[in-house]
Amino acid sequence: MVIIMRKGIIGLVLIVLVAVSFFAASTAMAQDSSNATNETKTISVTGSYQLSMDPDKAEIYLGAETRATTALQSQQDNANIIAAVKSALYALGLTKADIETTSYSISPVYDYSKPCYETNCPWQPPKIVGYTTVHQLKIKTANIDKVGQYIDAAAKAGANNVNYISFGLSDSKQKTLYNQALTEASKNARDKANAIASGLSVRVKGVISANEGYVYVTPYYRSLSAGAPESSQASTEISAGMIQVSASVSVVYEI
Repeated sequence: MVIIMRKGIIGLVLIVLVAVSFFAASTAMAQDSSNATNETKTISVTGSYQLSMDPDKAEIYLGAETRATTALQSQQDNANIIAAVKSALYALGLTKADIETTSYSISPVYDYSKPCYETNCPWQPPKIVGYTTVHQLKIKTANIDKVGQYIDAAAKAGANNVNYISFGLSDSKQKTLYNQALTEASKNARDKANAIASGLSVRVKGVISANEGYVYVTPYYRSLSAGAPESSQASTEISAGMIQVSASVSVVYEI
């Protein structure tokens, strides 16, 4: 009698365990199905835009290089030229705030002995035969049309190291174009998302996230050759290139 009751109890327990296991499995499957149904579907795109604009500022890099037998003479000759260059630029309306020194150096000039091809050659140290002074200036201006005049005036005053010009945008204009490029890049991202959704026969519901990508402002550089123009030569004409502003935006849309 006891054995039969124990068997009955064990059977009942097994039935309960099977029922619980079945219920748990059914619940898990239902949750998975519900999660799959409620999973957010998305489209990820990157929009980009580039615009071009005329520069509204320029930086001219030029200077003077002098050589003399003594460091003092080289320095004095260079100082005289730079003073004349600045005076010529001031006469055209530039101020002290528009001109700054970017580099200055005085270095010896060595004369190295000719190489000896014999077996035993006496070592001869290089000799200092002179000194070179280099003074480089950066000239800032918002008068793009006068860049050529500034170069001519500096060269005629003695500048013999005319390097290059950098054209760019002022901070206010750069900020305006930067925001415009971001706006257009965002529109481009939206157009891409709509095109993809149309091809998939779905509809874009809204934005889940958006991140600013790269923003590039590409200045325009123009190299120059040194040399003071002759009086019979025409004045230097400088054509400023366009400044490129590029932006991108990454957006995740819900569909």
